[in-house]
Amino acid sequence: ISAYAQNITTISEKAWHLFNSAGITCPNAREASYRAAMSVPTWRYIYFGEWPNSILFPGSGSYHGSDVAQLFGTAEYVSNRTANTDTEAKFSAYMMHAFAAFAADPRKGLSKLGWPRYGTDGRGV
Repeated sequence: ISAYAQNITTISEKAWHLFNSAGITCPNAREASYRAAMSVPTWRYIYFGEWPNSILFPGSGSYHGSDVAQLFGTAEYVSNRTANTDTEAKFSAYMMHAFAAFAADPRKGLSKLGWPRYGTDGRGV
């Protein structure tokens, strides 16, 4: 987002991959595996949503924090009132349900929805 704010709308695939790996993917994976090693029920998801009302520009893809509007059902309000697509509305409802299931039962709520727990090896348990 900071690159986009500076009118840098393209970065090399290699630069993006390095940033994403070092800044987001690896730290999150380490944290999740540490929690799993301590028997803390842990789940992890990677968001790839690219909806017409949440992209920065055509082809920009998802970005850090772009899932938040889906989790709160507010995408059309943060996008200048561009309505959700039917698929987006269903996805948003599912994500709200999943987060509510987790909040109601942090130990088993997501497992009841079929989400595999994160294991110390980075795979489902």
